Amino acid sequence: MLSSMFSGKHKLERDKDGCPFIDRPGVPFGFILNFLRDRSMMPPRNFTMQVYTEALYYQIPTLIKKLEMTAEIFRFRLREARRSKLKNFDSIKGALIQRAQMKSQENLTPVATVGLITSSDKKKLDDPTECVLSEHLLSVQCEGNCKQEKFVQTKRRVEAADIIVDDEGPDFDMKLLMEVLEKELQSDGYQCKIWSEKWKCLYKSNYTRRECRFEIVEYFAELEWT
Repeated sequence: MLSSMFSGKHKLERDKDGCPFIDRPGVPFGFILNFLRDRSMMPPRNFTMQVYTEALYYQIPTLIKKLEMTAEIFRFRLREARRSKLKNFDSIKGALIQRAQMKSQENLTPVATVGLITSSDKKKLDDPTECVLSEHLLSVQCEGNCKQEKFVQTKRRVEAADIIVDDEGPDFDMKLLMEVLEKELQSDGYQCKIWSEKWKCLYKSNYTRRECRFEIVEYFAELEWT
């Protein structure tokens, strides 16, 4: 692209001194020029991402290839590849941040926890399967003292979840979504902790030897503003 720009076929804007004017960041462009003069001159690590962005813009394949061998750019490409598999990621991330900020403002606290549940688990609550005994008795899988509650208690709490995530589609992975959310929020400068709680029905029928298969998973994201 650079060679095409200076081939004489295109009219370039110039400054008052007659020098070609390129409306792009100057510092990474300087590192690109250094590389074009000497292929061994790679940018400093703290400029790798900026130079990679500009190399893609200018379509410099040799520099792009070398930068993609670095750990930082590989992590970026891997994160983007994982991110691309998650539908509505940006809207979910935005809703999570907005909800956390709203809770912090309402409670005047520097920490806020946002609850998420998938639409398929929400449907299980709206139209639950019959228990092998009576009404479901749910227990959360956790270390230490585990919590137990009746189905109606779980339903009431989960219905108030802050975000319901549409998980329709064969390739949707809620666990991956939460992992990418945590990494990206931390990369953006947020102090973020994410975890999940799986609630399963405890009941088993001694008569039929069947166990209840009802289970749902709640997800939580804790953001701290310090």
